[in-house]
Amino acid sequence: MGIPCFLIEPTGLLGAYVRPDTGEQLPLPWMFGPGAMWAGSYPAHWESRVVQLPEQYWREHTWYVVLPNRAGTFCLDQSEITFDNQTRKVVYGAHWTWTGVPPNVTVTPSINAEPGWHGHLTNGQLEG
Repeated sequence: MGIPCFLIEPTGLLGAYVRPDTGEQLPLPWMFGPGAMWAGSYPAHWESRVVQLPEQYWREHTWYVVLPNRAGTFCLDQSEITFDNQTRKVVYGAHWTWTGVPPNVTVTPSINAEPGWHGHLTNGQLEG
């Protein structure tokens, strides 16, 4: 059995979040632990102005989830973005797709957050 995802929301106070199902409040999303999921700004908004992302990468918001094993936070709409030092250009790699309604989402392909965690987010469960 995996780790269930759950929603958290901003409280309206700068830097404060609440877990609606329990009422727990914490200052930072990652402090809720693995499975915490929230809507936030999509980095492509500022990246698109800096590196000219293709239009399909622009969004008003996206969803984030805290991964197990202190592997960090995963943005469901992110793509692999690397910088080629030889050509001095940004290279866009594979991207993830997701279906469902948060927190019950499925992400494909698997999430590889090296070195901390490699696994799947399936039907709202982190498995790996």
